[in-house]
Amino acid sequence: MSAPFGWANRPMIERISQLRQDTPISFVYGARSWIDSSSGYKIRELRENSFVEIKLIQGAGHHVYADKADEFNEVVSKICKTVDLRGISTSREKSTDISNAALTVDDFEDETILAKSV
Repeated sequence: MSAPFGWANRPMIERISQLRQDTPISFVYGARSWIDSSSGYKIRELRENSFVEIKLIQGAGHHVYADKADEFNEVVSKICKTVDLRGISTSREKSTDISNAALTVDDFEDETILAKSV
């Protein structure tokens, strides 16, 4: 059992506390990816006063953008629209408190699994 897997040199989970709490985070995973999505859920637990969402795209592997391009583009577009609609700032000069905000657009829920019939 010598499958070629990689490990992060500097895991994000160890540095996530360096991000400002008002910085929204969206994780997009392929449901068939070898990358374990549990770190996204752990980060959501660690940042309980922040907006953290996890998106799983059904049928996609690690290269979500290539495996399910339309679904990936739809997810990224909705994430961008959510940030734009809520006026969340990513600049250091201006900050918006989103700790109590429900950041969803239309039916785009926190743990969406996208699947399109072929």
